[in-house]
Amino acid sequence: MAVVASSVSRLKALAENRLARLYGYENLWKYVEEITKTLAQLKKAHELIERHQKASCHLKSARHQKESFAKSQPSINKLLKQGNALLKKAHKSLTESELSITWLEQLCTKLQAELESVSASAIKTCDILRITYDCYFKLDQVYSWALTAMKYISQNSMDNYMTPEALELLATGLKSFMEQKTFIDDVVFDEISKQARFLSNRKLAERNKMAKRRYSETKNLLRTKYCLVDKKRLQIEEGSADLGSSESLVSAEKDRLGVHAADVHLHSSQSAPATPALALRGCNNHKDLNRRSQSLEDEDLPSVETEGSDGVDIGASAATGGAGFEDVANYSIGLEKTS
Repeated sequence: MAVVASSVSRLKALAENRLARLYGYENLWKYVEEITKTLAQLKKAHELIERHQKASCHLKSARHQKESFAKSQPSINKLLKQGNALLKKAHKSLTESELSITWLEQLCTKLQAELESVSASAIKTCDILRITYDCYFKLDQVYSWALTAMKYISQNSMDNYMTPEALELLATGLKSFMEQKTFIDDVVFDEISKQARFLSNRKLAERNKMAKRRYSETKNLLRTKYCLVDKKRLQIEEGSADLGSSESLVSAEKDRLGVHAADVHLHSSQSAPATPALALRGCNNHKDLNRRSQSLEDEDLPSVETEGSDGVDIGASAATGGAGFEDVANYSIGLEKTS
């Protein structure tokens, strides 16, 4: 009987030990299921983040991606928080348990790597979307500035201003417009180009080059328009002065030679062009025009040659005294298409 009792006691102890181990495995198995489920969710989150890393090609797309990712960020952060809490509990259970479960330890290692990867990818994607949106927003402001300037130029043609006072008013308006619409620093375009290389966004780099070219053309067009208006005003003023001096000379000749001789002189003086003196004064005015243009910026005004069919030929505008500015509608359409 003693031997039987001893055997029963040993079997009972073994059973209790086995039962305890089974309970331990059961508790650890819960972590296996939860970790496996969390890994599947992290995989989906990773795919979602990668979709948002696709390079945008315009402002609307960049805004949509940024807003869409902002909506997904709370759920991603919640998943990361739950995953880190689960990993902490699993490590604690493994430490306290006397059981050695290699596959659970491997799952914990994999979970930790996935949590770090998703977290880093989410931060990187957030930065990419923010930078991309900021760059396209700045380019959109550049196009808006250029379009506003072109509309202003087209609405203020010199053909509608034929007196020195009206041209002075137009010149003042152009100068005020250039002061209010502050010119954009070239540093903005350099920074966008740098960010485009960092993002490996070829489309952004191309649009930045195009916007910089459009901006430069429009800026020079404003300056050229201002100088043309000022030059035409001076020419009209000098033309009026020449006419006044010619009439005074005719009056003196009438007093000295008589009415008939004066009439003949009047006819000849009106039909003969007074080009030498006027041409000389025109040269002086050209120097004055250069000084006025240099007061806007300490550099010579470069001639602007636009590319493509949507440009405005500044050379033709200068030759015709501003008539070429009526072609600005084509330029504006080109800006709207590229923005």
